[in-house]
Amino acid sequence: MRAFLALDSLDLEMVDEGYTRFMQESLEGRAPEFIDEVTVRLPFGYVCEGITYDHVTFGNLTTGWDAVNAERRGYGSIARTCYLLGKEITRFSTADGSRVLDTPVAMSIFEALDLADILALKEASDKWQENLRAARAAELTRERAELIN
Repeated sequence: MRAFLALDSLDLEMVDEGYTRFMQESLEGRAPEFIDEVTVRLPFGYVCEGITYDHVTFGNLTTGWDAVNAERRGYGSIARTCYLLGKEITRFSTADGSRVLDTPVAMSIFEALDLADILALKEASDKWQENLRAARAAELTRERAELIN
């Protein structure tokens, strides 16, 4: 860590470029596909007994209790993020929907996922929550307009 912190800005830029190139090459042309406002297809997916689960649907908002439970379990930032993502997921299935994993998603599944999948899940969660915020704001605006009229 000390060696990394000692790098100057040019070295850090080269490290960042190398990391970006590595991530692009390791994806092998795969990318997450946002199917709708709540569903994402993961670049790699979770493989269990030769079956790939790569469609994830969000629908549960987490609560303060979920954050407390993550803290009590001693989860660091990445594990905490995965734990909370697992709580938000309502469906984790194969592409055709014929097989579905139990929810909330177990931490062991996150441990088996490619980093690209975890990043896709985080991005999908953020988009889903943005849509919820926008819908709530629109509803409040409508309610206020009705009160005025």
